[in-house]
Amino acid sequence: VPNAQRPPKGNSTSKPAALSTARECNSLSSKLGSVLDKMDQAHRKGYTQEQMDKWNQEVKNLESKKQQSGCF
Repeated sequence: VPNAQRPPKGNSTSKPAALSTARECNSLSSKLGSVLDKMDQAHRKGYTQEQMDKWNQEVKNLESKKQQSGCF
């Protein structure tokens, strides 16, 4: 019965993985916020369609990464 006292395998790796995911989610959220701030400032000052298209694509990419990481 010595095996009954051991914790299940893989249990110790779930916390660092969750922590890594949380860090990645925070990083992605920060990047997304930064892009949205730039877009907001550009709306007040003026912007080119090319700039707006670039930012919209960046927002889509970041949101996709957040979704794939399970951040939503």
